[in-house]
Amino acid sequence: MATTANAASAGTIVLVDDDDDLRALLERRLGRAGFTVHPFSAAQPAIDHVARQRPDCVLLDLHLDDGLDGEAALAALRRQHGDLPVVVLTADDDVSRVVQVMQAGAFDYLVKPVEQTRLETTLRNAIRHERLSDRLRTLEAASTQRGDGIVGASAAIEHVRRRIAQVAPTDITVIIQGETGTGKELVARALHAHSPRRAQPFVAINCAAVPETLQESELFGHERGAFTGASARRAGCFERADGGTLFLDEAAELAPGLQAKLLRVLQERRFTRVGGDEEVAVDVRIVWATRASLHEEVERGRLRDDLYYRMAVFEIDVPPLRDRGDDVLLIAAALLDDLRVRYDRPVLRLGASALSVLQTYPWPGNVRELQHALECAAVVAEDKLEGHHFPRRVREAIAMPADDTPAPRPPFAGWTLAEAETWLIHDAWRRHHGHAASMAADLDVPRTTLYRKLKSLGLSGSGRGGD
Repeated sequence: MATTANAASAGTIVLVDDDDDLRALLERRLGRAGFTVHPFSAAQPAIDHVARQRPDCVLLDLHLDDGLDGEAALAALRRQHGDLPVVVLTADDDVSRVVQVMQAGAFDYLVKPVEQTRLETTLRNAIRHERLSDRLRTLEAASTQRGDGIVGASAAIEHVRRRIAQVAPTDITVIIQGETGTGKELVARALHAHSPRRAQPFVAINCAAVPETLQESELFGHERGAFTGASARRAGCFERADGGTLFLDEAAELAPGLQAKLLRVLQERRFTRVGGDEEVAVDVRIVWATRASLHEEVERGRLRDDLYYRMAVFEIDVPPLRDRGDDVLLIAAALLDDLRVRYDRPVLRLGASALSVLQTYPWPGNVRELQHALECAAVVAEDKLEGHHFPRRVREAIAMPADDTPAPRPPFAGWTLAEAETWLIHDAWRRHHGHAASMAADLDVPRTTLYRKLKSLGLSGSGRGGD
């Protein structure tokens, strides 16, 4: 009989164990801990129940004598229900067996007899992962990527979408402001895609990346022989964008003399190529972008005030990733889709600790930093991308004490490598109560390697706190 659900339920567990006494004991213990438990003595009825009513987690005995064994049941659950976390119960702490179960897709494993704190902690971690995954599925199902290339459903990014919709049908000049890596060019492209100019060119130039001596040529083009190396006439960005949209990123980085020429172009939509005397007329919509306040740039004397007033017609502020809530999960999922194709890794998925890192780390480099961190993690991960796969700077930023006091270091001076390794493993085992997943993340080693080392040090079985 299932434990009665209540409003404060810690989560729903499907428990599968053919030992009547142990199943009843676990049901009572989990019920007292606040979980809603649906117990089964065989795998197939449990699998049928999961198909009808998805739980938060499955606690599955690996050795079942009636019908499907635990390994077959795990395979069926993974095949039918994707990311549903399955925690395996086993009386066998053989390292090769444990590795096999983890590679088959188990969220974690517990060795009988199971210590209560270890049992509750593992199930709560699994349920947290399931709820984050469910939140991600809900967001994705809501069609958050709406054909504009912008991924997200937060209030902050919805405000950006509304601003785009308001200004896109017009021809007025737009300033897009936001921190580095927030996706300002993506917003500019969305604006162009929703404008009457969508069938015409979209041309982008990063003004900060162009040497001052070449800026005028890049913007306005040049005639043959205008300077050394100018072997032919070349159209500049304004000319190439004729009829469409010109996106000028970091426009405040333009040389002061060029800013005066640019002001005239904005007023008249006419310019002269470098080395030429023929005026060229263009029909171009200008979209600017800056990571700094243009008003502050004017005060510092880096931007002409008359150019600023020409630019500051309609502003769109792009929020930093840390202010976009669950959008970080959606963006990570979209980026992971691209990485699966690029690296030919169709089974690559986000694990529980990876989801936690995504939500905990503040991402000061915004979407660009997130993309690079996921690329780094995907290279070293196997099938499941976990928190310890992220770059060290990300892991250390999350683990850093609030008062910035460095953690005490062990006395390694004069020790052999084997002695230092043994000390680190024993220390991690003590601090994490034998929880192998947490230990592996802390020590930055694969779980399979850690299992072998724990075995060699006699820290396997129930002595590991059930892990």
